[in-house]
Formats: sequence, structure tokens, C-alpha cells
Amino acid sequence: DYIVGNNLDESGAVPFDCVPAMRERQKSEQWRPGRPPTHLTLEAFTRAARLKYRDMAEEFLSLYQAANDDEAAKADSQAVRDNARISTYLWGTEWTSHCGNPVRTYFWTHRAPTPNGERRAFHGAEITYAFDNLEMLDRPWNDEDRRIASMISSYWANYIASGNPNGEGLPEWPEYHAGDSSVMDLGTSFRPEPVAAEEVIDFWKRFFATQKAW
Repeated sequence: DYIVGNNLDESGAVPFDCVPAMRERQKSEQWRPGRPPTHLTLEAFTRAARLKYRDMAEEFLSLYQAANDDEAAKADSQAVRDNARISTYLWGTEWTSHCGNPVRTYFWTHRAPTPNGERRAFHGAEITYAFDNLEMLDRPWNDEDRRIASMISSYWANYIASGNPNGEGLPEWPEYHAGDSSVMDLGTSFRPEPVAAEEVIDFWKRFFATQKAW
């Protein structure tokens, strides 16, 4: 059995209100290998697209359109998020074709407070909520954080106890089905949401097919 998911602001995706500060930091910070790049200008976004997608670059740029730096920063984050959700969706299709055990997928959308005063749904942000131990970190938690932590930890406790995260008072979290391109939103709507538009799923599926398998 599996629960697997992605976060709103990971792998290079960032909240738009963090972009101005990130642009300032990029002037002095040097990118390091292993750190997901965040493209915050139109020039950087376009150059990276042509380098990464090559023959598919024009199609990518038509799906993620940008005419200035701010639009490029938003498009870059949207592409990262689509990549994450769609790759997990396609993984689920492959996995369930060979295994009959239930799989559930999620997309974590609640932005947690960070040490520098920002709120981001960063990589691993959901862990503190899943274990309902917000007090272990000295952050400006609010009532909404505590409410979400109670809900998420209930899903996790139910799953540990029975293999099913659902329970009394919790929005229904359905099992993954290959024919249903949706993912459970955790943190905002608490309901299944579309993974992406069909033409976007089709683009990423074809792009993934051009890559070498690990």
C-alpha cells in the first residue's frame, strides 16, 4: 500500500510573493549542483526551456506562456508543479498495472511558516503537520495551522491503524485510479483536484518518453 505526493513549493517552484527577495538573493548566491533551479526572468526561463526541451521547447513555451519577468517566474513554478503532479500520476498508472494494492496520491498546498518569515509549502513541510507536533518548531503557528495538523495527523493515524486514511469527520480521500487524472489536495480544498489539463498531461507524457529510464 502507498501514500505518495508532492508539495506546492518544492523542486524549484516558489510562491510569487517570494520572487522579489529571491531575485535579490540570486544576484549574490551561486547556484550549486543538486539545488533545483528557479528561473525568475524571462531570459532565464526561455533559455532553460530551449536547453531542456529542445525539439519540444516551442510547445512547452506555448503551454507556459510568458511575456515578461513576472509572468516567466509564475510560468516556471507552474511547470515545476505540473511536472511533479503528472509524473506521480503516471507512476501510479504504471504501479497499479502491476500491483493490486491501493495507492493514494496527494498534493500538499498549505504554506507553513519558515524561519525567515515567509510561508511556503516547501519540501517536507507536511511532515510536522502529519505528526501533529507543530510545537517542536519555534514558528508563528496560527489556528489554521493547528486545524490542518489535526486533520492531516488523523489521516495518517487512520492509515497506520487500518491501511485506510479515511475516518469520521474527514473529507473522503479516494484511492488512485489510472483513468481518473485527479489528486487529493491536502491543505486547502481537501478534495480531489485535476492533476492538469489534458493537453498538459499529454505534453509531459511525451516529454518523459524521450528521457532515458533510470
